[in-house]
Amino acid sequence: MKRLLLLALSLSTTAAFAQVWNEVGDAPELLPGQMTVGVGPLTNIVGAITASDDRDLYCIDIYDFQAFRATTVGQPGTLADTQLFLFNANGFGVTHNDDSGGGARSTLTAMFVPGNGRYYIGISGYNGDPSSAGGLIWNNTPFGTERAPDGPGAGGALSAWGGASATGTYDILLNGATFCAVPEPGTMAALGLGALALLRRRRKA
Repeated sequence: MKRLLLLALSLSTTAAFAQVWNEVGDAPELLPGQMTVGVGPLTNIVGAITASDDRDLYCIDIYDFQAFRATTVGQPGTLADTQLFLFNANGFGVTHNDDSGGGARSTLTAMFVPGNGRYYIGISGYNGDPSSAGGLIWNNTPFGTERAPDGPGAGGALSAWGGASATGTYDILLNGATFCAVPEPGTMAALGLGALALLRRRRKA
């Protein structure tokens, strides 16, 4: 019975933290971004670009870099023209894609990801672009190719964004990533008590 209780507690606690991260308020556009908090793989980030100067940045941990993928292609409710950017733990550009799959939505792959660890994923509507002190981190073109940093500011860390961004909601589908932080112990304990109460009710029934 003890093993059953522990298993149920573990499953209930994990399930209670949905694997979708919903933007809280307005995610920052610069490091440290918005911290994602949860348990297990992070499968989606859902949010909105609400103004032409709004760009969103999220902290994620990549745990299987060879399988990493982030895409807005085929995601319902996502603005028509997205851009995706990945930065390393120090804010230096890793990879970027504007247009993917023959359309105006975006896909990042493991092509330029060097390993597991902490990263920051950024999203904008076209044409909101990240810059370092040296200028644009990525050139505007070519649109349909995933690229490592190739702009005049490629050698610097993210410090600003420029350009007007298209607005709308978005849903980024992720693979190979997890949350940046786990819930506080007090939250986990509360969930555990809830799971045990649920088990007791089921036993009485």
